[in-house]
Amino acid sequence: ASMIIAFILLGRLLEERAKQNTSTAIKKLIGLQPKTVTIITESGERTVPIEKARIGDIIAVKPGERIAVDGTVTIGES
Repeated sequence: ASMIIAFILLGRLLEERAKQNTSTAIKKLIGLQPKTVTIITESGERTVPIEKARIGDIIAVKPGERIAVDGTVTIGES
């Protein structure tokens, strides 16, 4: 009976450790997401918080930048 309890406790420990590792990995991925986006308007480029980006906006992505939103490449290469 003590072996069964030991296996159950070991299983719970391993499960908790796996949950912590997953949570840490997700937090790191969220931290990689850009906070701002450069929108091209008639008056030029302006940098705004990513929450302000809307469907139909034209976004400028410079070399080395992370792409902040989903979209289609209209000028240049991906």
